[in-house]
Parts: sequence; structure tokens; C-alpha cells
Amino acid sequence: MLETWTMLKREYLVRVMRRRFIVSTLMAPVLWVAPFLLPVFLISLRSSERAVIVLDQSGDPELFGMISRNLANSNGAGTKFVLTQQIVPAQSDLDEVRASITKDIVLHADRACLVLRNNIFEGQNPQYYASNVTDLTLPLLGNAVTSAITQRRLARDGLDPEKIKLYSAQLPMTAIKVSSEGETSEGGQAFLVSILVIISVFATVSGYSSIVMHSIMEEKQSRIIELLATSAEPYQVMASKLLGVGLVGLTQYAAWAGLLMIVKLAGNSLASFAGFQLAKIPLRLVFYCSIFFALGYFLMATVYLIIGAIASKPEDAEVLRRPLFILNIVPMAIFWLILQDPSGSLSVVISMIPFFAPTMMMMRISLAAAPAWQILLCICIMVSSILVSLWVASRVFRMGLLLYGKKLSLAEVGHWLRYS
Repeated sequence: MLETWTMLKREYLVRVMRRRFIVSTLMAPVLWVAPFLLPVFLISLRSSERAVIVLDQSGDPELFGMISRNLANSNGAGTKFVLTQQIVPAQSDLDEVRASITKDIVLHADRACLVLRNNIFEGQNPQYYASNVTDLTLPLLGNAVTSAITQRRLARDGLDPEKIKLYSAQLPMTAIKVSSEGETSEGGQAFLVSILVIISVFATVSGYSSIVMHSIMEEKQSRIIELLATSAEPYQVMASKLLGVGLVGLTQYAAWAGLLMIVKLAGNSLASFAGFQLAKIPLRLVFYCSIFFALGYFLMATVYLIIGAIASKPEDAEVLRRPLFILNIVPMAIFWLILQDPSGSLSVVISMIPFFAPTMMMMRISLAAAPAWQILLCICIMVSSILVSLWVASRVFRMGLLLYGKKLSLAEVGHWLRYS
């Protein structure tokens, strides 16, 4: 027991005391949030303008002004559209006029053309010509145009102008999340929190599991593992690797929980002052993250430990771990299934699969869609899977620990499992 504790303490302290661990603990939350907040921040700068020539052949003198007012009232962040009207008589060839303008658009990316044909009120779609049609703020212009056309249709049919405003006003639906903690207005916070949860669990489980494999491979190559084997049993070496690295991960989660408390205390008041609402990340979510990190880590790390024990070279280990890496990527590819219907049968089944459970169940928990009995059942399945993987590892690790330089086949590994 003393040998195991000594090796465990070394595995833990060597990694926790590194500057890299401290920096990654502080910077990881920032790096995970940045890909989501940075585009929003850059769009909010609203540094670009686009000159839009409106070729108006509608014959309605009020249409252009209404489009301009609707666009001004949208107050959207991003590209600012500056509209200039060019009236095209009904008898003129509008396409010929547009062709001369599109030649200029090719040379100037900050220019565009909006075409309103003479039958625009009879169902003809407005047309937008530009070198860039992937602008995220383009729907704002589209909404302003279609809303103005609808308003002018009603006005041309003799409807009261005051009623036109009432009938054409678009009322955005407010989503209110109902949970055991009460009701909260939802503006995308749940989506952001669920994505952060799945990224954090995925990154830590796969990252720390890989550390176990690389640690075994490094010590096998430097022959340190042979010295450890002379003073401790193989299962003690295995236990010290798994527990030592796992405690490093839990330490990181504890640090994040502390940072989260600081953010909750300081961030809420700042957010209220700035006029927006922070995404709520309850501390129970950090608690569940720690549990499912530990379960996912012990499952994956045990498999990686087996790979490190039987691989003779780092190249062999990378080949063996590739299927596991692909298996880890699968939850990142199908997370939208959970997001769309977190309580559906398919979501429940996926969240019970051992290799998918840490990320998929955590996503369901973050969306408040996992009842207690399903969480408990998932934990039992994970624990059972870990016990099976430890049983396999205890037999393979003992025989593969000192076989340095020998290329092993799966048949030999099966032989160890039968007779060791």
C-alpha cells in the first residue's frame, strides 16, 4: 500500500505543480467560450458598411421610404446597409440597368444591388445582388423589404394605416424554461451551457486518458517501468497511474468550481449593469461534471492503459488508439440529437452507452432533461463497464508491462486473458 501511495503522490504532484497545468486550468474556460463569444463580439463592432442601390420599378412612391424605416428600426449588429434609391420607369429594361450596376459590384465588394420589379406586389420576389451573399446580417435587410411590401399591399387595399402597423408587427416569441428551480427566460443560454459542458467533459476525459497511455509508453522506453516493477506489484503501478492522473483532473474541476463561484458573484452584478443576462451554470452541474469525468476517465484511461502496456512503440500505440479517438468524436457529431429532443427514446439510449454516456448524459443534465433514475442507471452502467475494463487491464497489464520491443497480436492478448 505504501508503494502505491508513493507512486500515486508522484504522479499527482509532478503534474499539478507544472506551470502548464496552472495555465491550462486558468485558460481552458476562456478558450472554450471564446469560439462562441468572439464572432458575436466581432459582429457587434459593426465596422463595415454596404452601399445598396435599390432599383425600384414598383411604381409605389412610399415603398422605398418604408424599407428604409424598417431597416433603421431593426437596430441589428453587423453590416450597416446604406440604401440609395434609383427609380426605373416601367417601360425601361430593368435587367439592362442592373447589368451595368453588377459590373461595378464585381470590382467593389462593399456594394450591392436590390431589385424591386414592377410586379413586386403580385408575388415577384425581391432580388439581392452582391459579391458576398453569406453575410449573417443579410436577413435583416430581407425582413425589412418583405415587411414593407406587406405593409404597402395592405395600404393599397385601403386598410387603415394604424391597423397596418398592428397587423404587420412581428411579435417575437419568448421561450421560458421550466424546471424544478423555477421559470427563467431563455435566450440561448441553455444551448451555450450545454455546449460548454460537452466540450469540457470531452476534452478532459480524452486528454487525461491519453496522459495515462503516454506515461506508460515513456516509462517503458526509458526502462523506468522495470525499476518500478521490482519494488511494486503491477496492479499497484496500474492503480497509481489511474488514480494519480485522475486526481489531477478532479483538481482541475475543483479549480473551475472555485472560478465559477467568483464569476457568479462578480458577473451577475456587472451583467445587470450592462443590461444583459449571464448564462446560469448551477454548481450542481459542476458536481455532475466531476462525477461523469471520473467515470468516463476511468473507463477510457483503463483502455488507454492497456494500449500503452501492449504497444511496443509510440507509433503502434497511436494506431491502436485511433478507433477509440473516433469513438470519442461520435458524441460531438450527434450532440444535436440530444439538443433537439433530450428526453426522447433515442437520446435516452445514446446517453446509456458507456463510451458516449459521459458527454451525452451530461448534456441531458445541463438541459434538465434527465430524471434521477436515468442518471443513477447510467452511473451503474458506467461502473459495471469500468469493472470489466479493470478486470481485462489487470490481466493484460501484468504480462505486457515488461515486454519491451515485442510486437504483440490480438491473439496473444486473448491468450493472456484466458490463462493469466
